[in-house]
Amino acid sequence: MDLKQLNYFVHVAELGSFTQAEHQLGVPQPTLSKQIRALERELEHALFERTGRGVVLTEAGRRFHAHAQALLTQVERTRREMIDGSEILTGECVVGFPPGVGRAITVGLVWECQERLPEVRLVLSELRSKDVVEQIGEGRLDLGLAHHPRPATRHEAKHLLSERLYLVSSADSAGAEDPRPQPVTVAELERYGFVVHGDRQTRRSLILSEIANAKINLNVVAEVGSSDAVLDLVQAGMGHAVLPASALRYRPDRFTLRPIVDPPLETTLSLVTPSRRPITRLTTRVAEIIETVVAENMGAGTTVRAFT
Repeated sequence: MDLKQLNYFVHVAELGSFTQAEHQLGVPQPTLSKQIRALERELEHALFERTGRGVVLTEAGRRFHAHAQALLTQVERTRREMIDGSEILTGECVVGFPPGVGRAITVGLVWECQERLPEVRLVLSELRSKDVVEQIGEGRLDLGLAHHPRPATRHEAKHLLSERLYLVSSADSAGAEDPRPQPVTVAELERYGFVVHGDRQTRRSLILSEIANAKINLNVVAEVGSSDAVLDLVQAGMGHAVLPASALRYRPDRFTLRPIVDPPLETTLSLVTPSRRPITRLTTRVAEIIETVVAENMGAGTTVRAFT
């Protein structure tokens, strides 16, 4: 396949019509049809189904459409970077990260990029770690941060830090129960009611497998759709959470953190980059800034009411 075929395919897919694609591209319809058929033969899948009003993507076509878009976007970014031979980097960089990480680094990251890369447009997207890794492999993200990324051929992961996980409680309610809370064991977590993110994958990544190994049943009192909502409910005294200290960066005085022991729990954070496509100078510079911001905002922890 070549870029011309990908461009023809994307236009037909998005317009839903060979006729409209012919007018927009200025390419005769027989040529478009011939190139699409050649693409289908190479992929060994039909990409379109004809309807009375035009064409629609097949299931294989929908999967290929995401890859084709990502490839064309990457080519255009590379072209622009090569044309701009100056040291001033321009363009767009799309970065994904988990919500809790975003709370800790977004302000610092945007500030540093505006200072160091004033001509660059930074696009930030909050996603599950699993989705960050998948979208980097598909080319929909330039780079990202993820908890515990699994090894794969389409991405590379650079470990940035490990964060200890704590039992997080409302400062008011925790203080009322015990003026000096002590560390809590994994087995003792069964006594608490937990507020969790409604995404089970996020819950599994934070409340790690050691909890399951302890053969305890977690009492989940509420599942909510965002990390901010988790903290709102914990602050209101309606439950507890298991989080790293960095997740509380903007309101640490409102919570009490108790280290989890026997065994201690931690989560790791890695910088994820694509391995099957070139890394542009712009992406490299943004990755360097991300590493610095993560170290400054998460590496040293957060000042909180934590007891050890």
